[in-house]
Amino acid sequence: MPAAVAPGKIILSGEHSVVYGAPALAVAVRQHIRIDLLPGAVVGISWRSPKGRLVSHDAASLQALAARLDQHHQQFLEGNRAVESIMSSPEQLLFYAIAQASRLSTADPVLDSVLDSELLIRSEMIIDSTLPLGAGMGSSAALVAAALVLFGQHRDMTHEQRIELAHAVRHCERLQHGRGSLIDAAAVCCGGRVRLKESVITPVAGAGLGDGWFWINTGSPDVSTGICVEAVRTRFADDQPLWDQFSVITEALIQADTDPQRAALVQENHRLLQNIGVVPSVVSAFVEQLEARGGAGKISGAGSVRGEAGGLLLAWLPQGDPGELAMPQHWRWGKLEEETQGVSYIGD
Repeated sequence: MPAAVAPGKIILSGEHSVVYGAPALAVAVRQHIRIDLLPGAVVGISWRSPKGRLVSHDAASLQALAARLDQHHQQFLEGNRAVESIMSSPEQLLFYAIAQASRLSTADPVLDSVLDSELLIRSEMIIDSTLPLGAGMGSSAALVAAALVLFGQHRDMTHEQRIELAHAVRHCERLQHGRGSLIDAAAVCCGGRVRLKESVITPVAGAGLGDGWFWINTGSPDVSTGICVEAVRTRFADDQPLWDQFSVITEALIQADTDPQRAALVQENHRLLQNIGVVPSVVSAFVEQLEARGGAGKISGAGSVRGEAGGLLLAWLPQGDPGELAMPQHWRWGKLEEETQGVSYIGD
């Protein structure tokens, strides 16, 4: 039976500055979401939640769902619907992606439409993930990318086709975020390190990340990404020298070929993020511990302008691991390893 797998991602630099025309740099990580398609017990394509609830759609209901969610998003753009009410349940994003799968030029030409294919007669999706959900590591982008590849049967994609796929992932993710994130989509679709500037995606060649890199989940921020971005915009939107500083760091990270060089740039990036007010004091205190051990750390995401949780933290330690430092009990961490392969179709 067919399957598809997609990696997660971490943003190395440019989370806020990309909004102001600066480049951003992200890396795919060796933690994945995999979707397997098995014979199902009910008509249509189905998925069983971790709590045992079975959700199923046939071709007609998939089309109706996609049309309804498109309408909801348009209402959001017009100011008549809150972003959190575009979808009524998280799995709607998955089924919306399935409905979009055949619209890509990368889709198998044998399939006139995924909605008419045998995949929808009686199949069940089994979803496995080693990605921490809600941790800022691109789990929703990875899920959407895997669904698009699986149901479009996208094999042996060229770089140009992966770029098209990334834009399709962003189109789907707009239902969750209001306006989808292309940096997440670019990393999970292309793999390795990718540079994004003004919607142009460029793979980054050269030496990858070495040992000593970690991700740390400091908890979900008290405010949304949108609120955080708007708070920064209010204070710094016209501060072009500031965004130029971010640009210099991002471009230098792209050129850096040793981890100590990258760590020094991460330290500089952290200082700029502190200046724009998106690093909670508890997170800053932990970064001080990292630096005292010869390491470095910075938030990887929007951060937060309120509360103690800052979302994902990127960290580097030349020796040891974050568990040796003092951190809040609810924080979680893991080793960061670069994944060079983007989303892939892996079976029949």
